[in-house]
Amino acid sequence: MASKNNNYRNFGNRKAFNNRPCKENEELVPVALTEELRPMLKRAGLDWNNVETRHMPQPVPVVFVPHAKGNMDNVMKCFYKEVSRYLQHKYEPTSDDLSLDEFMDNMNDDNEAGFDPTGSTEALDDTVILADLLNALIEDLNHIDTRYG
Repeated sequence: MASKNNNYRNFGNRKAFNNRPCKENEELVPVALTEELRPMLKRAGLDWNNVETRHMPQPVPVVFVPHAKGNMDNVMKCFYKEVSRYLQHKYEPTSDDLSLDEFMDNMNDDNEAGFDPTGSTEALDDTVILADLLNALIEDLNHIDTRYG
């Protein structure tokens, strides 16, 4: 574990999320780039080159935002709580999100539970056209003689 010296929580060597320099009474603090925060930071000029990936234990996107100097212990507690919440949401086992591998495996599944977005819809279209044609022929036969319909 790193020793807690003067540089332990000094993020002055990073760039702010929007490349703007900090004011003299501000310092950079880390923030987990969550889905809720992403649109707000985009509007504020988010530079994707300033997004870092921290591994805690899974990858977490992190940006640095200016914050008033002092009280770094509380800021870091909030950061770790947000990272924990991000990881719980991101890697939730009951999530409906499919990975690309799961999607590809389901696409080739023979029990027709999967969906192939590259597949052709011609078979379905042909079936619908044939059913409509058959219904029209039966209706015509009913008009000729009800016994044939």
